[in-house]
Amino acid sequence: MGKMKISTDRIIGISAMVISLLTLLIFMYQTRLVHEQSRLSVMPRMSFNDAQSLKDSIVTVSVTLKNKGLGPANIESIQIKGKNGLVPLNIRKHIESEFPELLDVVQLELSSAFGRGSTFSAGEESVLYKIVFHLRDIGRVLEILEIEADQNAFEIEVVYSSMYGQKWKETTYSSGPPVEL
Repeated sequence: MGKMKISTDRIIGISAMVISLLTLLIFMYQTRLVHEQSRLSVMPRMSFNDAQSLKDSIVTVSVTLKNKGLGPANIESIQIKGKNGLVPLNIRKHIESEFPELLDVVQLELSSAFGRGSTFSAGEESVLYKIVFHLRDIGRVLEILEIEADQNAFEIEVVYSSMYGQKWKETTYSSGPPVEL
């Protein structure tokens, strides 16, 4: 057998094919990175914030929902946990059905409801509810709700999605990042 002689044309052709293949792989990798960066640049992050204040023996408890992410959050559902499972968020209805005696002790100053399709822009927040009562009634309020002083009064769950259709779930009782659905 004779020696195989590789021509210059063949070397140039193979080199061009290898370079083209490497360029294609790099282009695919960069495209994936740009797509991931684009998704992250519009990622919402819903968060519950509860606040308690005391002024002149009047206690005010409020819970707000805020989008701490970079992009808009499309609300799929906001529900509250009741005795029969999750139901659409309506604090007044929830208190009337689950804790009717609570209305003798507290005043519901503000109650918000959001339906499917509501959108929270980046940085937007809204008060879900605000309850006001006298400091002397705090023991009764905690007894009716069957909670400790440092617990959230109601378990609320929000399911939301990004512009790209990714879905997450966040609750008032959860700690850590939201659960991706």
